[in-house]
Parts: sequence; structure tokens; C-alpha cells
Amino acid sequence: MTERRSTYRPRRGCGPVAGHVRNWLVGRDSDGAEWAPLLDAEELPVLWEAIRDDVIAEHVRNYPGTRPRGWWAFDAPEPRRKLGGTGEPRGTSLCGLTPSGLYDDYPKPRELDNPYLKGYPTDPADPPVFESQAAYLDRHGLFLPGERRRLKAADFEPEIYSPKSN
Repeated sequence: MTERRSTYRPRRGCGPVAGHVRNWLVGRDSDGAEWAPLLDAEELPVLWEAIRDDVIAEHVRNYPGTRPRGWWAFDAPEPRRKLGGTGEPRGTSLCGLTPSGLYDDYPKPRELDNPYLKGYPTDPADPPVFESQAAYLDRHGLFLPGERRRLKAADFEPEIYSPKSN
């Protein structure tokens, strides 16, 4: 039997990208965890490529100093730096990627006895702290023209993160 491979190549723009997939890529969904595992790992980057430039331009116009989830999933040179706090997510699957480029798949305290689970629970008294998206973009020299001057000092302050799983 011959394996059949998809030849789907979306045209430039948002038209051919299904609404729920586009919403996940731009970070508009509240929680894509229930359907994100169904996304084709090979097709998703192709879909992102088709809408990337338009989505980033619109996103930066509305939210300077930040990037949409698709950018964090496929274009970011590295994860955002953790600056302090307790907790490590289980992994870096797309299902756990938040719209702000952090992973939200932290184990719960009761799961510590399971030797097959990675990660470490968060501590509400010492939550994880990450560099802001603006600080990340500045550190990597990734601001678009005119973007940095639209930001305030507060946009560069570290982000205290409260994972949903605890």
C-alpha cells in the first residue's frame, strides 16, 4: 500500500486556514487543548507560513511588544527566559503553549509520585517569573520598525505567571 501525502499548500492570506486553526495560531482561542492534538504536525507550520506576515503585522499594530502564538511556536529563536519562581512544565508540546509563548502544562502536586511525569508543580507562594515579551524581543533585536518606541517601561517588567493547571 502506498502512503498518501497531502499536497495541500494554502495560498497567501487567511482564506484557506480553518477558523479554529487560525484562532489558535493568532492566540484568540481560550483553550485549544481539546483539538490541538488533532492538528497535523506537518501542516501546521505550512499554515502558519501562509498567514505569518499578515498576522504579525496586525498583531504588532494592536499589541506592540508582543507576538502571536504561531510566532512563538514556529519563529521564536528560543523560549522566554525564566527569571525565578518555582515550577517546571512537563514539556513543550503545542497543546500547552499559551498565546504569550509560555507552556502551561505544569504537573499538579499530587502527581509528584508518578515517576513517568516530567516537570515540577508551581508554588503559589513563589510563582514562576519570566522575562516579558518586550524584553525578549529587545534581547534578540526582533522589534519591527517603530515598534519599540510605542512601548512603556512597564512593558519590559518581568511577568509573574499563574499556570491554569494548579
